Amino acid sequence: MTTTKSIPDLPAIQTAQAEAFLAMNDAVFGVGAKLVALNLETSRSLCKLGAAGALGIYREGWQNLAAAPTPLEGGKPMERTLTYVRNVCDIAAQTQTDMSELMESCVTEINDLTCTALDEIGETSPATASTAAAFKKAITAFGNANKAMIDRTRQVNPRLMLDALTASEAGKAMGVAASSLKTARKAA
Repeated sequence: MTTTKSIPDLPAIQTAQAEAFLAMNDAVFGVGAKLVALNLETSRSLCKLGAAGALGIYREGWQNLAAAPTPLEGGKPMERTLTYVRNVCDIAAQTQTDMSELMESCVTEINDLTCTALDEIGETSPATASTAAAFKKAITAFGNANKAMIDRTRQVNPRLMLDALTASEAGKAMGVAASSLKTARKAA
């Protein structure tokens, strides 16, 4: 009768999995908090901008609506929108980096612990050695595929989409908005 010795790495594997889950959970909630703070600040800023525009209309009266100063002058909404998008892209890029590092370290640790446990299983029973070796080969292949996926995601930069909109293009858009506003005022 073959007795199977206990495998001490199984609790370590479970602990590593739980720690990986908690680390990912903390990272996700941290990103959520950053996005909530960013959205709150942006909303507050846009409300102040809207209130300033409404105050200008109130002071000038509805009859002189075209002459009232508006928050569109100087492109402030466009600047604030670009700033918001840049901040979101920065948060996404940082999150991508943090999650890639976290996934890589967690998967590597769990795979190493699992392979060690499979080696011990193979040593304890010759009948299970081939099955343990097959599982170890599959886990190693998974680890390699995971590393390749992480390397590919590191190549994607969320900021690249934003960089397509250069400062000169944003300046042109703000200039068009300001000239359209001036034209509308002259026509009124």
